[in-house]
Parts: sequence; structure tokens; C-alpha cells
Amino acid sequence: MKKVLCIIIVGTLLLSALAACAQPAAPTASPSTPASAAVATQAPATQAPATSAPAKKVTVAVSIRSLDSEYHMQYVAGAQLFVDTLPPGSAEVKVLPCDANDDKQINDLKAQIASSGENTVLFIDPNNAPNVSAVADICEEAHVYWCDAWNLPEGISPMNYKYFTCFQSCDGEKQGYDIAVDLFKHLKTPGQGKILAMQGMLANNAAVDRWAGLQKALKEYPRNKAS
Repeated sequence: MKKVLCIIIVGTLLLSALAACAQPAAPTASPSTPASAAVATQAPATQAPATSAPAKKVTVAVSIRSLDSEYHMQYVAGAQLFVDTLPPGSAEVKVLPCDANDDKQINDLKAQIASSGENTVLFIDPNNAPNVSAVADICEEAHVYWCDAWNLPEGISPMNYKYFTCFQSCDGEKQGYDIAVDLFKHLKTPGQGKILAMQGMLANNAAVDRWAGLQKALKEYPRNKAS
């Protein structure tokens, strides 16, 4: 499913970029132009036809936390599956692992855009929510279409930007709640016992929401304790 989502998102981003790069049609003679004048402007039959410059390769940049994460590599696999459906040599996938470092994620993105410019489309799983604001400003200034997964700080929306195409996530609080309830039911004494909960990054929306879901479940199952 993650591969399919990434294929759809990257496809949307790439189509947006290609549409922006499309050349306008050549102007045609107006109805009032005499036929003789139109003929006079035609190139001689012996002249070689003009050729358009070859389209530049599009870089599909995938910014993730780690190459060691099977979950994050599913994004990369989805992007590659989509690029493989395009004409050979028209696009390539570039992976930007940030190693859970906010500054590295932003700096790597800037470097990639400096290299491939407007021929970049970006899929990013922000290391933390505050990164999204910086990414939005960078892509807006560089005219780079992009999509965000999981993290979205309050006050930021794709509706407020031209190049921010979409945001995808799910109900993290429900995830945390459902997992906790299922865990409680499978304890040696169902509904009673202790669990160890490891909280994620405090500025990561998904981690914060899942933790909130756990706290909700603990209130409904007071005979369980988390440490």
C-alpha cells in the first residue's frame, strides 16, 4: 500500500512539473494575413527543420529518515516503480537520507535543488514537523513541486502555497489507541498488567498522536500501567 501511495503521489508531482515546463504552441497567421505573405514567410524547402532542445531529466527526490528503515525504503521503491514507467532517461530517483537530523534534511534538500533546479519534484517525510515550514519556503522560491507525509505543523497547508501539492497522513491517535487496546487484551491476565512504552520524537506529529492514543487507552483500562 505504501508503494502504491508513493507511486500516485510522485506521479502527481511529476505531471505538475511537466505541465509547468510545457512550451506554448507556435502562433498561427491571423485570418487577415494575405496568403502571399504567409507563403513568403515559409522557410525554403531545402532548409533543415528546426529542432527543439531535448527535455532536461527530471529528478524525483525522496527525502527520508534512514536507508536502514524498511518502512522508509518503501517510499523509494514506489518512486522507482513510477519512474520505470516513463521513457528511458527522462527521470531519475535521488534518495536523500537525513539520518534523523533536521539540519541535514534541509541542507541536503537545498543542495539537490541547487543541482537540478525546477526539474526537481520532491516527496518528503519530514524528520520533525518544524521542517515543513522551511521546506515550503525553499520549494516555493525554487518553483519545485513537492508532497509531504506525516508531519504538518499548525498553520501550514497546501492550500496556502502554489508548489505544495498535497499532504498525506492518517489518524495517529487512533493508531496508538487501537494498538494499546489490542495489547491489553493479549496480556497474561487480559486487561491487567504492565507495558513498556517508548515515546518517539517530541516534535514528530505521528509520534505525538500515537502517544496520545496510548494515554486514552490507559484511562479506559485503569488496571494497566505503562512505564
